[in-house]
Amino acid sequence: MISISVFARLTGLSAKALRHYHDRGVLVPARVDPDTGYRTYELAQVADAARISVLRRAGMPLELVRAVIDEPDRAEALVEEFRDATRRRREAEDRALDGLTRMLDEAVVLVGERRMPAQPFAAVSVPVTDPPDDRLVDRSGRELHDTLTAAGVVPTGPFWTTLAPDGDALRVLLHWPLPADAPLLADVRSGALPARTEVFIEIPLPERNGDESVELALAALLATDPDRRPDPRTLRQTVFTDTARVEFAIVLGTSA
Repeated sequence: MISISVFARLTGLSAKALRHYHDRGVLVPARVDPDTGYRTYELAQVADAARISVLRRAGMPLELVRAVIDEPDRAEALVEEFRDATRRRREAEDRALDGLTRMLDEAVVLVGERRMPAQPFAAVSVPVTDPPDDRLVDRSGRELHDTLTAAGVVPTGPFWTTLAPDGDALRVLLHWPLPADAPLLADVRSGALPARTEVFIEIPLPERNGDESVELALAALLATDPDRRPDPRTLRQTVFTDTARVEFAIVLGTSA
């Protein structure tokens, strides 16, 4: 039997770490004195301690380390699964850092402020799915566009989207901008954005959902004028497919 101090020297693990691994059931001593609580180990446990040390240096969480030690037949598969998860996490971290670098370089240039006139619109409401289904939003937008053009009402630009609460869920509201003299159509939701002052930012169109550049763009927008406190509920997103750009805008204030 080996004392905890000797076992620590043999394995390169501290006595504190060994006690922690015991408490978590990862490396249980061969014997624990019932009176003193003194821990002793067997020489054969050095191999497990070495594996634990390597796995922990690789960043593997203790629960997974315990599975690797307790289930040797699955150890190789578990390590490969962790390797794949680590690779995906590192790729995501690299993308996030790349996005941060781009936004730090561009945010000062891209964030702007402007005054906008009132803008009539026609809109359609689409439920937010999990995971989000952009095709459903696009299809609903095309159907509304077809309805408008069939009635002789031609949208004046690309559509924009906003989010609206729907009980405990969310809905996407897709808006087509209309001419000022556009007639009201039955069964078509319509309204108008008021004349307003807003801040806006334009970024390259993200290639995937969850792109970090979107989060950074929104952060830049909200930080542009904290004294006037832009209202995130007024956030609009407009996609410009011809230039592969997306614009976000938030209202600072409205005027009559």
